[in-house]
Amino acid sequence: MKWSIEDIPSGFVKLINLQKFESKKYQFHHEEGATNKEQRRQFRFINHNGESPPRGFHAQNMPDITSLDLVTWDNVKSISSSMNSEQIHSHDCNDSTFLSLSDVSINCCKNLSSLDQFLQPGYVPFVKKIMISNCFSLESIPAERFVDLHFLEVLCVCRCPKIKSQHLFAPSLKKLDLENSGNLGGKIECSSLTILHLSHNPLESIELQMWNLPLLQELKISYCSSLTIIKDSEPIYPDLSLGRFPKLTHLTIWCCDKLETINDLIYLPAYCNGYI
Repeated sequence: MKWSIEDIPSGFVKLINLQKFESKKYQFHHEEGATNKEQRRQFRFINHNGESPPRGFHAQNMPDITSLDLVTWDNVKSISSSMNSEQIHSHDCNDSTFLSLSDVSINCCKNLSSLDQFLQPGYVPFVKKIMISNCFSLESIPAERFVDLHFLEVLCVCRCPKIKSQHLFAPSLKKLDLENSGNLGGKIECSSLTILHLSHNPLESIELQMWNLPLLQELKISYCSSLTIIKDSEPIYPDLSLGRFPKLTHLTIWCCDKLETINDLIYLPAYCNGYI
């Protein structure tokens, strides 16, 4: 018998020994590692055509989920985790919070315009990795509020060209990959970040004083066709030989055809390997 996503029974969570289930719109995989901490419970919601998230999409129905993939939700404009009004106002936070969720992937949601209601500590407090790709109508993500996602280490935003959010504030973030991500990348405050890849970005200039990245080790800027200048108008170090990135070891600037001026990236540690 084929089930659609709306037919998932409320007691699905009680199937504690279930290892695998697949239908056209819903997939569940349970993979066990050497220890209980290594167990991976992945839910995938695929090809959803409704204007709101499916009925089965709420934390109470998936209390032990560790990985969540939302793929091809063509008509959904905002993901508020279908926790709907009755769950958002629930007195039991466990009913409306993905307490075990560490990985979130959102891909090919062509009319999605906002993730402000979903990517917040109230729903995904322990998330470590967020990947958003091919969401061509997406305009807003709560990037300033990532400061309260204390476990977030990896953020990848790819082919989301209409994002208007400019300020990314994520002190726990270690790796950031921004490809064709609209305005995201103009102001980055990530005090733990070690790897930054920026590509196909519409920025005409990069103001280094807008990047607070004291632990950055690897910086790659590529295919930024509008970029003309990289500069630092407010140097913060008395000794400019330290630069803004004293830990930087790898620098790559590639295929930025209009780039004419790199004022302050010349002040790099002597051990930095650069390719421009």
